[in-house]
Amino acid sequence: AKDDFALQIADQTGRALNLPKEEHKALIIAMSLHEKGREALAKNDYPSALVFNLEAEQEFSNCRSELVEKVDNFAILNLDIVWCYLMLQAVNEIPNAGARLENCERMFKESYGSNLERLHTIKGSTGQEAALLMRLHLLQGIVAFHLGREREATLLLQKTRVESELLEVNEQLLFQLVDMGYSVGESRLGLRAAQGNLEAAVNHINNRREEREDIRKKEAEERELRKKRESAGKCADGSWVNLGY
Repeated sequence: AKDDFALQIADQTGRALNLPKEEHKALIIAMSLHEKGREALAKNDYPSALVFNLEAEQEFSNCRSELVEKVDNFAILNLDIVWCYLMLQAVNEIPNAGARLENCERMFKESYGSNLERLHTIKGSTGQEAALLMRLHLLQGIVAFHLGREREATLLLQKTRVESELLEVNEQLLFQLVDMGYSVGESRLGLRAAQGNLEAAVNHINNRREEREDIRKKEAEERELRKKRESAGKCADGSWVNLGY
């Protein structure tokens, strides 16, 4: 199928990345494999999750490093790989896990800013990303403990506890949003992004829905245009026939 790799890929600002065909294909395959890995994680099937995630990492390696660092998928993949190592009690991988988490922290800082300030500027909220940072600090704390760095582990786990408390949402407000027709997941993220303000959470969820719908429409339009161009063929000089768009 010619449209297998037609998915639009965007950076942290939401701007589409114009990629060479082979890199675009590698990124799509990498993200698909990572999604399979996350599905296996949800089923506590850690051996399968690790296999999928390591295969995803191999596909990411086919892309330029500067490209990979424009999206946070690779950093999140590393979090999932480290989680698999820990759940499988792969003690020999602990040093590797530590290196992965250091790299992950660097990529998050470059994507989000040291204090998530870039997200405030770009998106106006930090709910989902704050949860990722809490997860990073939790894994860093566990790995530090296994490496014998007990003081560092204690500080990281204390930091994680504070971050966890900040991410908690009011269950009553959560149920109100669910009763209004929103999913539990988007309701939780909306309340985190709005710092517990119900009206602001509704606005955030609706804005995110509209953004996703706009992206779906643009992708559909691009696929349709691509089909028409392929149907019309190319000119003698190798350029696509002008369809008047």
